[in-house]
Formats: sequence, C-alpha cells, structure tokens
Amino acid sequence: MQKLAVIAIAGLTLSAVCFGGVAAVGAAQGFKEGGLAGLDFAMFGNRPRCEAGSATATSRDIPWDGSDRVGLALGGQAFYTPGAGDRVHVTGDPALVAHVRVKNGTIKLDCRGWGDESRDLRITLPGREFRKFGIAGSGKLTLQKLNQDRLKLSIAGSGSILADGAVDNVEVHIAGSGDADLGRVSGRRAEVHIAGSGNTDIAPRDEADIHIAGSGDVNLHSNPRNLNTKIAGSGRIHNISPGGI
Repeated sequence: MQKLAVIAIAGLTLSAVCFGGVAAVGAAQGFKEGGLAGLDFAMFGNRPRCEAGSATATSRDIPWDGSDRVGLALGGQAFYTPGAGDRVHVTGDPALVAHVRVKNGTIKLDCRGWGDESRDLRITLPGREFRKFGIAGSGKLTLQKLNQDRLKLSIAGSGSILADGAVDNVEVHIAGSGDADLGRVSGRRAEVHIAGSGNTDIAPRDEADIHIAGSGDVNLHSNPRNLNTKIAGSGRIHNISPGGI
C-alpha cells in the first residue's frame, strides 16, 4: 500500500506571515516571467462576435506558424505526440472549426462569444518538438510519449494538462485552479510554481523545487534526493510514492 505523507506549514508566526506576503508576490512575478511569457494570448480585443455562417466542414488542417511553443486559448482538447507534421488538425462543429486560427504559436478563435462551445473541439498538434505548452482558460492538453531534455508547462485558469513519457527537466507554472498531472513523466528535476488552488503531480528522481502561494497541492510520486519547498498559505505536498516519507 502506498504510504501517504503530508508536508504542511502550521502555526504561522508573524515572520511567516510576512514571508507569505513576499512569497505570494514572488510567485505571481515568477509566473509572469516563467509561465505564459512569450505566448500570444491576446484575445483579439476588437474581435467581432462569432456567427455561424455557411461553413460545413467538420475538420480542417491549419499550417503551423513555426513557433517552438504552443498556447491553447480556447476550451477544446488538444493532443500532442512527438513525430512529424507541420499542421494543426481541428475537428468539431463546422461553425467553430471555421473560426480557429493559429497566431504566434497560440490556437484560438478569431471571434468572441463562443468560449463555452469551443470545449467540444478536438485538436491534434504537429509532432515537432516544442519547448513550452500553455493554457489560458479551461482547455485540456494531453501530451503523450514525451522524450526531450527540457519542457515548460503553464496554466492560467482552470485548464488541465495530462502527460507521460520522459523529460529531464520540467517546469510547471499554475495561476488559478488548473491541474497538471505529470505523475507518469520520468525525469531528473521538476520545478513547480502554484499561485492559487492548482494541483500538480510530479515524479523527479533527483530534485524537486516546489513553490506554493495559496491552497495548491503537489503530489510527489517519487523520493527525490533533494526536496526544496516554499509554501505561503494552506498549500500542501503529499508524498504518495512507495516508501514515501
């Protein structure tokens, strides 16, 4: 049976409270600099309202723009498996499919008002290697059979990421209530920054560097040699690995 251990902060002193304020500011700044930085999540501020139009195609291929990072700024589900290809394949309601665009590595609608409807879109990403994946909103991202040295993942909102494979150094940033499950990603080092109530599963062999500002939770599926933690608030780290302490 897996052993469950909880690492938490209790009995905050005045100095801890002061530290918490500093840590929260630091976490927000760290997310700004390391999370969604570089991704184009500008939501076309002057976009027209979405209209059904006369589109009939339930799928289409969109050329990838060459970016080495992916941003998901709609409510659909995207899938990535390393391989070949330079196009994004989109399936779903014809009215929605017709409005999907790729700009500076970000996949989004070119109109406003159909955010909820976009959750039924299914998106297959190109197989080239990406160094960063990000979600703004409630989208879902599945990363399968990863095999690379470094990777950054970021969620702003309630989105979710599920991944498996091998990544030597992985960095996760969550602002909000997002969930990033990397429990089946093997690697040497994992760095986690949570601002809010997000959740993350990680399994690094050598080092885990965990920062939580708020009520976030980190599930540790391994026993790394080095565990560095900074927690401001009610956040917790759960060691659920066999023989966890």
